[in-house]
Amino acid sequence: MQMSEAPEPTGLPEAVGWTMLLAQGVELAKATRALPQDATGERWRDTVGPLVTCQAIRYALGLLEHLEFSERPLARDLAAVSLRDAATSLDALWRGESMPEAVLAVVEEAERAWRRSAYAGLRTLELREESEPWWVPVDRGLQQLEAESSGRVTAAAMAPGTLALPGSPLAWWTGCGDPPFETIVLERCRIRSGQGPVQVYRQLDEQGRMLGDLVADLDSLPAGMPLLVPLRFDGEAIATPPYPEESWRAMQERSLDGRDPRTLALRFELAAGAEREAERGEGADST
Repeated sequence: MQMSEAPEPTGLPEAVGWTMLLAQGVELAKATRALPQDATGERWRDTVGPLVTCQAIRYALGLLEHLEFSERPLARDLAAVSLRDAATSLDALWRGESMPEAVLAVVEEAERAWRRSAYAGLRTLELREESEPWWVPVDRGLQQLEAESSGRVTAAAMAPGTLALPGSPLAWWTGCGDPPFETIVLERCRIRSGQGPVQVYRQLDEQGRMLGDLVADLDSLPAGMPLLVPLRFDGEAIATPPYPEESWRAMQERSLDGRDPRTLALRFELAAGAEREAERGEGADST
C-alpha cells in the first residue's frame, strides 16, 4: 500500500550527500589538528577531532529533511556509527579523568539531534482553530497510516471516535508522503510542516469529567489520557486504537457529563516556550 507522492522532498543536488554534509566539519578538524602544540596538551589536541565530528553530525542531521525519504534511514545509520566512534574516542582520551562539561555538552547535544532526526520532515494534521469540536471519523488516510508497511514510517494519530478540540493535532507522520485524507477531513483540517512530534493529553477532574486537552512535547509526561496512538516508529508497528469507535465515543460522551464541548480549552505546553490557549474554549485568548 503506497502513500501519496506529494509532498516528496525535492532533495539536495545529487552531488550533495551525507558525506558532503559532513565535509566542512571534517576539514575543520584536520586544520585544527595541524595547529602547533600548545599548553593545553596532547589530550586536548586529540579531543578536537571527535568533538568537531559531533558538531558536524548535529549540523548535518538538521538538514536531514532535505534528503529523499529513501536516503534518510542510511543517513541516520551512518550518523549513529560516527557518533558512537566519536564518543568511544572521547571516553578513551579522558579515561581516569572527569570529562569537561563543555565536551559532554557537545556530545549530548549531538545525541539529542540524532534522536530528534527520527522525526525529520514531520507533517501534522491539525483541526482548524475556527472549526467546532469534532468527532474524528473513520478515514482512509488515517487507516493508511496505521497499515503502512513500506519504508520506515513514523506516525501517530487519534483513534476514530475521539473528540478533537479546535487547533488540536489529529495525526502526525514522517518518512512518507501525505496520506490520502478524505474531503471531509481536508475541509476541517490543515496540514502543517516544521513542528516536532507532540502528544495530546485529555485532562479530567477527580470524577473523570472532561476538562479540556493539553498539547505537550513527547518528552513531557503531564497528567492526562494520551489521545494520539503511536502507530509506527521507524517502520515498526507500535500500537493500534484500543477501543472500537462506538464504545470509545460513548466513553467520552459520559465524561462530558452534559457539558458543551465548545467550552473546553485546548492548551499548548511546548519546549520552545510559552503555554498558549486555542482561540476557542473556556479561558481562551480573546485577542
